[in-house]
Amino acid sequence: MSYRQVLLDCVAGAFDLVLPTHCAGCGAAGVRLCAVCGLALQSVVATRARPDPAPDGFPATFTAGQYEGVLREVIVGWKDGGRPDLGQDLAFALRVALAAAISALEPRESSTICLVPAPSSPASVRARGYRPVADLCRSVMRQVPAKIAPEWSTR
Repeated sequence: MSYRQVLLDCVAGAFDLVLPTHCAGCGAAGVRLCAVCGLALQSVVATRARPDPAPDGFPATFTAGQYEGVLREVIVGWKDGGRPDLGQDLAFALRVALAAAISALEPRESSTICLVPAPSSPASVRARGYRPVADLCRSVMRQVPAKIAPEWSTR
């Protein structure tokens, strides 16, 4: 093990004493996201989602997974558990759903894809100090090539 790695491990250990880290998915000590939970997030599969009952004319919508298990724990930790470090992991899941929406369009179709974040309540914005879902959507939009970028909406 190199001197640099030993030093980094010592600093990480000292930091963990002051601000303990745990896996956002399963609670395992000492890691931001353990290998098993990280793999679960990297394995999300986009599927079509519709409310039931769906209003007339409701557009096709996609989700990167069911709101359960590791995905739910990571979302809750990110939004309300003071874990902004999980944003990139969730950005991956959102990109998967966005890619599915883009690829579902027919080449001749003139449909517009809208990325619409669920709005935060005023009380949540005051408590958190920011709008996490809107910030995540903006982050993902910056990574989409301009020629295929969906319309951005803050509705």
